[in-house]
Order: sequence, then C-alpha cells, then structure tokens
Amino acid sequence: MITKSPDTHPSFPWFRRSAPIRLGARVVVIGAGIAGACAAQSLIERGMDVVVIDRHSGPAGEASGNLAGLIQPRPGGGNSAYERLQTSAYLHAVKVYDQLSATHEVWKGVRGLLSFGRDATFLSRHSQWLANGGLPNGYGISVSKADVHEIAGVDLGAAGLWFPQAGTIDPAVICRALLSDIPTLYGKTVSKLEQHGAGWRVLDGHGECLIETDAVVLANGFAASQLCPEGRVPLHAKRGQISYMKATQASKKLRVGLSYGGYATPALVNGAHILGATYQQWPDHQSNEWQELADADHQENLNHINARLPHLWQILNNEIIGGRAALRTTTADHLPVVGPAFNEAAFKHDYHDLRHGKPVHIYPGAAYTPGVYMLSALGSRGFALAPLLASLLAAEITGGPFPVDKAIHNLVSPARFLVRQLKRG
Repeated sequence: MITKSPDTHPSFPWFRRSAPIRLGARVVVIGAGIAGACAAQSLIERGMDVVVIDRHSGPAGEASGNLAGLIQPRPGGGNSAYERLQTSAYLHAVKVYDQLSATHEVWKGVRGLLSFGRDATFLSRHSQWLANGGLPNGYGISVSKADVHEIAGVDLGAAGLWFPQAGTIDPAVICRALLSDIPTLYGKTVSKLEQHGAGWRVLDGHGECLIETDAVVLANGFAASQLCPEGRVPLHAKRGQISYMKATQASKKLRVGLSYGGYATPALVNGAHILGATYQQWPDHQSNEWQELADADHQENLNHINARLPHLWQILNNEIIGGRAALRTTTADHLPVVGPAFNEAAFKHDYHDLRHGKPVHIYPGAAYTPGVYMLSALGSRGFALAPLLASLLAAEITGGPFPVDKAIHNLVSPARFLVRQLKRG
C-alpha cells in the first residue's frame, strides 16, 4: 500500500510531504500523554474529527504522569536546525501553557527556573549562548551568586542562569485541559492497525475492532513503532526514576525550580520536593519490572545534587519518602520522530543506490503508508517539545503551512534512520 508525496521540492525526495487528508476526516490519536493530547488539540483546531485512545484509565498515565515537572529552554549544541527546534519549541510551549493557565492551574508555585548546568563548562557555554541572543530579550539572563540567593530564597552558593518564563508545571492538569473537549476511549489497548478500504481499523489484543478511522496518529511512546504497518523506526525505552524527598524547614524556603543536570522542585507536592531523574536504557519495555523503585536510583538522584550544588544538598538532606518510575522514548540521535509512517520496502527499492551519490532529482517521491503518522521519542523533554511538534504534525496531515522550516521537518522525519542506512550501503 503506497502513496507518493505530492511535494515537488527537489532537494530531498525521501523527506517530501505526505498527501494531506480531507478536512473533517476522523483521526484516531493513540496515547493520552502530552504528545497525544497536543496532537489531538492541534488537529481539532484544524477542523478534524478526533478521538483519543489510551490503555490507562485517564490521561497522563505513563511518562507524562509525574506530579510535577520543569519546563526550561535547551541551548543549542552546534547543530543550527536542532537549536532552532529546541528554542522554537520552548517559546511555543510557554505560550500554550500561559493560555491554558487562564482557566487551569498549570504553573505550580513561583514562576521561573534557575539553571546551573551539569558542570561549569556547560554553564559557561549556555551563558555565552544567551549573550549571543539565543533567546529573546527578557527570556533568560546570567545571574550572580547573590542574585541566585535572592531569587531562590535559599543560598545555593553558585551563579547560574535565570529563566523567568520557565517554571514548574503540573503535567496532569495540562493533559486534562488539552483533552477536556475531545472524545476519549480509556482502558483500551491497541495491538494492531488493519487496512479497511481507504482507512483503518484499530484493533485490540483480541482482534476486536475498537474504532474505524480515516487516519491514525501513533503518540503512544515506545509502542508507536510496533504499530507501524510497513516500516518500523528504531525507538529506545529509557527508564527514569524520580524521588520524593520530605522537605526540611530550610528547604521549604526554596521558591523556584532548579536544573543542574538533575532537577529539584520546590516543596509543592504533599510537603515534598521532587528530585530527578535517572536515565537508563531499558531493553524489555513489556516487563513491568521498570515500575519497581530502586534505592540505588534514589541515591543517584541525591548524588547529582551533592556533585553539582553541595549547598543545596545541605539544605535538602532529608528522608526519601517515595518516588515514581516511567519509561521515556528516545532515538539514537536524541531527536523526536514526527511525520508520516513510511513504506520500508518501497524506500529500499526506490533509494537502494543512495550511497553512489547520484543527483537527487532522479529519485521518486517518498512512499508513505497513507493515513498513519508518528509523534514519539520526545525523551525527557515532552512538555517542552510536544506543542510545537504536534502543530507540525497537524500541518503535515492537513496540508497547512509548517510552523518550522523544512530543515527541522527533515530533521525529525521517521524515515531518517532508514535513509541514513541506505546512504551507508
């Protein structure tokens, strides 16, 4: 089952746009975390008939389900398209959450975030990035030790960066707000997509049809690749554990979230700080063992603090009273996967000789699985990335203008790994 892209851009035919679907078509979004919630909202705004399916009893059941989280900018790392993606996504996410905050308690505690980087070199590079105009005026400044003390409410013994529009968010509130007016089917596990005429049947583990639809968005983390009918993307599961630390009298004075390679929130949740997070490759995502909390991981979260901000360690040092683990989805190049699912056999046929460096105009347009799309691999930055990437995906599906440049569109294409493989030969 193959459709050729109508995009006539001559540069990279293997990254051409997919054919748009009709206005008002039904689109099933699988996954009710931040990726699925943003995708559903973006599609609704563009006039599509959207239904969300999730295997949990409500939204934010997995990686998006922490009691609190931090949203912050991510300075560039030398790749200009990557830098534009990260910066644009952060600014867009702040705008979306500020709009939601008019009617929902999106932000927790005092607004803003202090960043110290994972080491002195990292902090210096990020300070230079800000000085070079990495963010608009007023969105980030370097601050002295004294300024940090005044902003944080506690003496952290270090200079840092201050991001006043960043801050601590309530993930569940955001997901619920985005999905509040969208039909949802909770408690349903999707096991297979089956072609049905020009559309799809969404099947459960017993082969029963949950719903028929014109198109499907796979926003269900690691499992997204397994549901692609004609070509899988190499996704990886990374286990992350956060720790709940009982607040001390001194630590209760901490006013804003802190980022230092790890992160710490103010004591906003049941009198406890959230500390996080570990980041471990997890080979067996189908096993439930990843849910079990490990004392060693709690210690790793504490070690991050002691190594980078020893003053914070002295303030926070108290009892760990719990935690939470989740699997986050990543890729080998640490970039998201956003766009149409591809036909692997057709790609291998059409682009089998890419390694020879022939002119790109001789190749046909990309072959996609019609009506199947991916929004996955947001890693630990889902709440910063999802709003913009969902808008990009909605534009792809509906044929609207991209909210990012073509280089970013190509950067996150699900087909990029196969293209690289074909180029290597």
